Amino acid sequence: MPDIRLAGKEDAQRISALSRQTFIDSFAADNTAADMEIFLNSQFTISQLEAQVGQPLNHFFITWEQEEPLGYMRLIEHPDGHPDFRPGFPSFEISRFYAVKQAIGKGIGPLMMAYALDFGRSLGYPVCWLGVWEKNARALRFYSKFGFTQEGSHAFLLGTDWQTDLILFVELDKNC
Repeated sequence: MPDIRLAGKEDAQRISALSRQTFIDSFAADNTAADMEIFLNSQFTISQLEAQVGQPLNHFFITWEQEEPLGYMRLIEHPDGHPDFRPGFPSFEISRFYAVKQAIGKGIGPLMMAYALDFGRSLGYPVCWLGVWEKNARALRFYSKFGFTQEGSHAFLLGTDWQTDLILFVELDKNC
């Protein structure tokens, strides 16, 4: 049975490797190598992750099967709400949510999502939100199964390519 554990600074290198691997697996086919490299080198460096892991309101979790990492997630608390959607309404964000390619379709995603939503509830947040690339049909189908609905969109820069992320919300007290 997979185990989800809170990550610490000592996990920054592993999170960096997982981030790069899962992002490449998820998006390399639809983006240029140059844009991918710019993004990976600006977002998933060990030093950047060391600075983020353990910061107040930031929570990184790694999903393990025995000692093999299967995925990770970054959850961020927003006590003042999303700045553009529902400002002033406390919420938490699923900022990153990735499973390794070989774990997709094997129940890891639902396990991680249930954990994330329960974690948000345990902190007292009434709502959860996330951003997802408008062209990521598999992720959109997955999130809809958990009750997420679109409330807007925003621009997302991947390397030099401006893309559109859809902003999805779910009410935690109405979710299974």
